[in-house]
Amino acid sequence: MLLRLLIKNLVLVESCEINLVEGFTVITGETGAGKSILLSSLNLLLGERQDSSLIRQGASSSIVEATFVEPKMLPLLDEAGICYEDEITIRRELLASGKSRAFINDQTVQVAFLKKLAPYLIEVSAQHAHIELTRPDAAREIVDAFAQNEPQVLAFQECYKETLSLKRAKEQFREEEQARLRKIQHLEREIEEIEQVAPTVGEDETLFQEFSALAQEKESSSQIADLLAILDSPEGSPLALLGRCKTVFDRLAAKNPSYKETQSAFTAAVSSLQDISFTLVKAYEASSDAEARYETLDTRLKELFELKKKYGPTLDDVLTYKESQKSSLKELVGQDISEEALAQKLALKEKELQEKASLLTKRRKEAAKKLSNDVTGELVQLNMPSALFEVVLVNEARSSFGDEAVHFYLTPNRGESRVRIQDAASGGELARLSLALKCTMMDKNPVGTILFDEIDANIGGETATIVGKKLAQLGKSCQVLAVTHFSQVARIADSHFTIQKLEHEGRTTSHIRPLISEAERHQELNRMQGNSVAIAK
Repeated sequence: MLLRLLIKNLVLVESCEINLVEGFTVITGETGAGKSILLSSLNLLLGERQDSSLIRQGASSSIVEATFVEPKMLPLLDEAGICYEDEITIRRELLASGKSRAFINDQTVQVAFLKKLAPYLIEVSAQHAHIELTRPDAAREIVDAFAQNEPQVLAFQECYKETLSLKRAKEQFREEEQARLRKIQHLEREIEEIEQVAPTVGEDETLFQEFSALAQEKESSSQIADLLAILDSPEGSPLALLGRCKTVFDRLAAKNPSYKETQSAFTAAVSSLQDISFTLVKAYEASSDAEARYETLDTRLKELFELKKKYGPTLDDVLTYKESQKSSLKELVGQDISEEALAQKLALKEKELQEKASLLTKRRKEAAKKLSNDVTGELVQLNMPSALFEVVLVNEARSSFGDEAVHFYLTPNRGESRVRIQDAASGGELARLSLALKCTMMDKNPVGTILFDEIDANIGGETATIVGKKLAQLGKSCQVLAVTHFSQVARIADSHFTIQKLEHEGRTTSHIRPLISEAERHQELNRMQGNSVAIAK
């Protein structure tokens, strides 16, 4: 319950403190006197965003402070580490810089925390609050609140999310499984490629040294081949020519002994050349074995080079990469989940979801019937004796809110067709319906104070009196504050405040004060009926 409200330097209010009591309280005053300031101040306390334009001209800041007794949000206060006893004081400060500060029992809190507390502090039903009833989800939310379905709704929504997740998993299964299998095949090919070559650390360096030496031998072998080709040329081998020369020398030396020495020298030269040729042939034949080794090394080094180019840059890196791919392959193979297992899991979750949806539908149907009867009864009391209120559940494709949409229908008068409240033309009927719903939902509402801002707009006469009585009746269950222009409503209130706008020394100020005496109340009621001027200060 709101016990005290302090307003300083807010719009036209310079300083004002009001003390409130239980029951039904009305706030009245001329149009433009500043009743909206009360709504702005309470919105500040509820964590709404406001700007520095609300600060009274010439002031550096605005302050709104309220004390609540027996608050119903104690677990939230405990969670925030706020010290309290039987009451809490909330203060909101607006600074000219545009910043704002919030305090609870002089402990600094985030403005967002005030918004979190708001549902437990004050419910503000503004002049056009009944328009909220036309919001698409409003009917369902009201029925669920009436049935106290929050646990069932949360359980259904959690199961619904899990079911959607499994459905998406099933739909994506084939695509993801194909990708997984392609990845497995890729890893297997890479691992097989490395294992077929079977490199060892440092192997390429050792083989390259041997290959370099063999390359030099190969170059020498090529030069020997060139020499042998000259010595044994089929077009005219030097050895063959020298052999014929030796025959001639032999005949010459046999006939002329003086050529014996020359013949011996020539024979020695031919013999040396033949020895050289023999040595070259042996060397060339030996190099053929080295050529085979050279080709083997060349092939091996090319294989190692290709591995290093793909997975290197070193053989050590190649081997490390192979082990990494083996680990990845093992992990992917271990992820093998059959489509059948996934389908079974989805079937179980869908069965669970159906059970939760059916329970939610059952509870909503039961609540819809009772809410229809209760609200219809309240409307009868609000001077709509032939009105019929109906809560209708319509089956729809399943969503995160269940299997049905919820609609409110109103038959204002006997013989008329029922219409959805979105199509109802009378603001007065909607205002009374809004009040009827609040009365019906009172025991489901954790809030201790309700502010009605001109809820009696669009009605008058006898109906205004009935609305006033209903507000007074509601005030027996919680604290009710009502801003009104109707004397019929104000007359029934337990306490009465008036807002006046006064001018002093060139400044305009709004004042909020209680009407204590019967004379003051009588004078204000007369003013509201147009029979008197405003109450003197």
